Amino acid sequence: MPEIKAERAAMRPAGGRLLFPLISGICVVLFLIFLAVIYAAGIELQVSDWLLIGIILLIGSCLILILPLVFREAALKCPIRIYYSVVALWVLMFAVGGVLILGAIIPSETELAERLLCKVNLKKLEVVIDYYAEESNGSYPDPSKWCDLLVKRSNIPPDFFVCRSAAPARCHYAMNPNCEPNSPGDVVLLFETKGGWNQFGGRELMTFENHKGEGCNILFNNGRVVFVKPEDAGKLNWGRKVEEAAVELKVGDEAPGFSLVDQDGETVSLSDFAGKKVLVYFYPKAGTPGCAKQACSVRDSTEELKKAGVVPLGVSPDEPNEQRQFDKEYSLGFRLLSDTDHKTAEEYGVWDEKEIGGKKIGGIIRSSFLIDEKGKLLGVWYNVRPEDTVPKAMEALKQLNTKTSGSE
Repeated sequence: MPEIKAERAAMRPAGGRLLFPLISGICVVLFLIFLAVIYAAGIELQVSDWLLIGIILLIGSCLILILPLVFREAALKCPIRIYYSVVALWVLMFAVGGVLILGAIIPSETELAERLLCKVNLKKLEVVIDYYAEESNGSYPDPSKWCDLLVKRSNIPPDFFVCRSAAPARCHYAMNPNCEPNSPGDVVLLFETKGGWNQFGGRELMTFENHKGEGCNILFNNGRVVFVKPEDAGKLNWGRKVEEAAVELKVGDEAPGFSLVDQDGETVSLSDFAGKKVLVYFYPKAGTPGCAKQACSVRDSTEELKKAGVVPLGVSPDEPNEQRQFDKEYSLGFRLLSDTDHKTAEEYGVWDEKEIGGKKIGGIIRSSFLIDEKGKLLGVWYNVRPEDTVPKAMEALKQLNTKTSGSE
């Protein structure tokens, strides 16, 4: 009898016996090689990367759990010690994957504490700014030297200006020059930026790097401090007002002509589109969250615009190479024009400029214009929301078509 059993065991194919542990082992080896390559290349993984790795580990652990069911015969032939090893491997992968996912989703106590300290600092600065305004006939400090003025007036500690989770610097906050004591409560007053001193400006200075790309603390004019995520940054009110612009166009006006260079270095003129409808929209800064959201909205509506006979054109003060990078990063596929001297923006009434501390600063009022085949304005939308650029144009065309059909 023992001889017969030994003979049967010898007749079993070795490949079937090793198939189950072999596949499991290959998965582990590939994962270890992946981690070794990342370590050797010195790649710094972000939170989203660790989340992805955790998901991959969970999927891998599920596959290892399913393997014995798929290759049941091979699994039954495995020595018991190999079977236990595979089970241990499954438990390890499942546990590590779960920890990585939870660690990526739930901020650590240190991260939460740093966010909270950053919020507290902004609240402290808000109290100091209010005190300054009371002592200065209701005026906020000059944005071009706001840090110096607050320190001089109130002798506040240096820690008030520092976000501990950011790279070392004197100050990690910037002031919005468009915010005044009588501005609406939802206007941004102070916001996180990269290290500097007496920094002032708008969304172009805002950074999410201080908190690993997860968000940015914002102090509003009403005293509220909110941790804003990147996807919500485009909704912030920076206090730009249409009435401050030198020009305000209206429906029926002649659309100002222009000749600007696009992302490929080609000159594009409004006259090139005679006989076609054109949607011209102005955005503040290529690559920023709100502008990316707006551009992607236009990109996703390309077919809808094409059916309506509308050519989209984006315009901003960015250089052509910045427009090219913006186009490449989001695969936009339509022309982005560089209005570096902002003359076209001024003619359309979308350039907002102020003189603060002897310096002139300005920026784009996000706006869009629908132009008909003869160069007349069919629609004018100042301070348009990023996601409303195309819908408002399509609604205007729908109303125009309804009006035309009714007159017939």
